[in-house]
Amino acid sequence: MVRSLPEGMQRLVVAALATIALMFALVSPVFGQATPEGSPVAGPPTPAVTLGDDQAAISIVHASAAVPAVDILLDDQVALPNVSFGTVSEFLNVDSGDHNVKVVPAGGDVSQALVDSDVTLDSGKVYAVVAAGTAEEPEVKAFEINNDPTANDAIRLMAIHAASSVDAIDIAPVMGDPVIEDLSFFNASDSVDYTGQTVDLEVRATGEIGSLAVLPSFPAMSGSSIAVIVTTDAQGQPLPLYVGTFPGTEADDEEVATPAA
Repeated sequence: MVRSLPEGMQRLVVAALATIALMFALVSPVFGQATPEGSPVAGPPTPAVTLGDDQAAISIVHASAAVPAVDILLDDQVALPNVSFGTVSEFLNVDSGDHNVKVVPAGGDVSQALVDSDVTLDSGKVYAVVAAGTAEEPEVKAFEINNDPTANDAIRLMAIHAASSVDAIDIAPVMGDPVIEDLSFFNASDSVDYTGQTVDLEVRATGEIGSLAVLPSFPAMSGSSIAVIVTTDAQGQPLPLYVGTFPGTEADDEEVATPAA
């Protein structure tokens, strides 16, 4: 679901949190937990994004286990209050252009900002605005999610490395060749189109065969775009968060990555 701001307003209003599923069941307890038979579980929501003139859509992600609950401010107005680790917000429409993002302790004010960062949001684009890093050095970046139509029967995947304690990573189909390689901390990969009835991925240290984590398998919904945000939990174990969108149309003649048989 996408919420549109009233015409003429320049800032985000307080929004309800999304019901995106997380590996450790922060919202929905079924996602990320394999069934006894190992069958796929429900995947991340993929709402269609509808934008007005001169608007962009953002989903706000708290991806640092080291940072307690915070308020997210956009242009010094609260966009999301009391955001805890693992939260992924629903998509919110906001005017395109330059914006200031502050991260403050929950209930605090701008003078207590842990992060004070400027982002530029282009008209018609979709973004994950991710807070990551350590308690001493938290960071915020806006990562564009490619929401263009995909090749027939494909989904579009990208990865965002948000685990400050983990070196460069690869993303690969389980037992397959990497489709995303050498991704360093707080950077995003290019997107890749992926075919298959299910999405079965693992995270590896770059250039290594062994898996750091096998991500929960979920059904592939053709035409959707999924950003896999790789972070770590409080125990330092890899944890995926997901932002999903669905443009609702398809295109032909695009390169497609196919999982190993």
